[in-house]
Amino acid sequence: MKIQPMSYKNYVWPFNPNQVEVAYSRNIQSLKLPLYGSVLQDLGCDKRVVTGSGEFIGSGCMAEFNRLAAVFTAGTSGLLRLPGDAPFPAAFASLKMIGEAQPDCVSYRFVFVEDDDGGL
Repeated sequence: MKIQPMSYKNYVWPFNPNQVEVAYSRNIQSLKLPLYGSVLQDLGCDKRVVTGSGEFIGSGCMAEFNRLAAVFTAGTSGLLRLPGDAPFPAAFASLKMIGEAQPDCVSYRFVFVEDDDGGL
């Protein structure tokens, strides 16, 4: 099975990130009722949050990170495509360069948040 590359808007990762996590959650609240105690309220699903990390390796690693950073700084939501999952609109919430300085290697972390109102 061929794994599709991860992409966001017009940016395609040259190699998929090492780690990608998709978090699903529900908004569950406890409502206190006089003389009764409490009941749970299910207020629906929260937006999916996608976190991950990876490395750009090779002589052009910093240029590749800068291309990804340019997509981040452009703002606005776009279509996020994850390997093995249906694409969905998301906002690019965070991008960090991490790790120790190494020759020809840039490590990074990212966060995307699902955006149903992305206008796509």
